Amino acid sequence: MASLPAVLHIFGKLDVGGAERRTLDLARTLSGAYVFHFLSLSSERGSLCDEIEEAGGIVHLCPAGPSLPWTVWRVLAAVRPVAIDSHVHYASGLFLLFAALARIKTRVAHFRSTSDGQPRSLARHVQRQIMRGLVSAFSTHIVGVSEGVLDSAWPRWRSDSRCQVLYNGVQIGRSRASSGALTLREELGLGPHTLLIVTVGSLNPAKNQLKCVEIAHQLQTGGADAAIVLVGRSVGTYGERVRELARHVANVHWVGERSDIAEIMKTADVLLLPSVREGLPGVVLEACAVGLPVVASDLPGVREIARYFPTVRIVATEADAETWSRAISVWRTGGIRRDVSAFEISPFTMAKCATQFAQIMEGR
Repeated sequence: MASLPAVLHIFGKLDVGGAERRTLDLARTLSGAYVFHFLSLSSERGSLCDEIEEAGGIVHLCPAGPSLPWTVWRVLAAVRPVAIDSHVHYASGLFLLFAALARIKTRVAHFRSTSDGQPRSLARHVQRQIMRGLVSAFSTHIVGVSEGVLDSAWPRWRSDSRCQVLYNGVQIGRSRASSGALTLREELGLGPHTLLIVTVGSLNPAKNQLKCVEIAHQLQTGGADAAIVLVGRSVGTYGERVRELARHVANVHWVGERSDIAEIMKTADVLLLPSVREGLPGVVLEACAVGLPVVASDLPGVREIARYFPTVRIVATEADAETWSRAISVWRTGGIRRDVSAFEISPFTMAKCATQFAQIMEGR
C-alpha cells in the first residue's frame, strides 16, 4: 500500500492556541489523505504536542538559532513533503525559500493575524521587508484566514492570483459533555440565574483580559447577577497582573487552560472577546457553532463573522466598561434561542475548510 503524502506545517511553538488548534482539527479531518508533520521553532515541547501525536501527527523541534537552516533542511530531506504550510507571518519567507530549494511544489504562506505582534523598530522594519520579499518570491499560494488579515498583511491580495481566503473550519458537535461531569456553573458554585460570561484565550496583552476585569467590576457595581470566567493559561507579567486584579473582584474567576471548551460554550450565556488584535477568532466561531451569543471587539475578522450571525454583537475596542456592560446585558433580556442552523450553511464549517485546503495541497 502506497504511503500517504506528507504536509509540513510550521509554527513558532505548539501550544494550545487558535491557529495550532484549528490546524490540528483540520489534520484530524484529513488524516486519511495526508500525514501531517508539525515543525516547531522552539526547543520545548508545547502543550499541544501530545495531542498532535495521539492524532497521528509528527512533531519536529527546530529551535531558532544559527543551526536553524541546517535542522530545517534535514527535516525537509527526511519528510519530503508534497507541501509546506508556514504560519509564522512574514518570517514564513525563510522557510518558503528552503522549500523552493528542496523543490517542494506547493509552498503556502499562511497569514493568521493582522500583524506579527512584534514591536516596531528600524531593524524589525528591515527584517519584515526582507521576509516579505522572500514570501513574494517563493510562495505558490498566499492564504489568509480572513479578508481583514490579507488586507493588512498583503494589501494588494485581490490582484494577486496566488491569494485566497481560507476560513478556519469548526466541527459542529465535535464534543459532548462527559456523563456526570460538573458544568462550569456547578464547578464555580454559581446560581442558575447568574449570567455566566466566559472569555477564552491565553492571558496576554492581545487578548486584553484587563478589560474583562474592568467590565466585571462595572457589572458588580451596577448590581448585576453576573460572573466573568477567564479561561486560558497565564503568560508572563501580563497574566500575573490580570490574575492579581481579578482576585479583588468577586465576580471574576480564572480557571486556567482547559480542554473542555466545547462543554463550557454549551453551559455559558455569553462569550466575551475584548481583543485588540485577532485574525479570525476561532473562539467566536466555536461560540457561533453552538449558538452562544458573542460580545466582541470591532475587528475585521469579527466583522466578517458577524455578517453571518446576528448573535455576534460588536463593540468598539476602546469603549469604556459601561458600554461593554450594556452590550452584554442585551443578551440577558433578549431571550436568545440557541440555533446552529446558521452555522451549518456558513463558510466556516470544517467540511468546507477541508475541501478548500485539499485543493490548495493539490496546487489548485
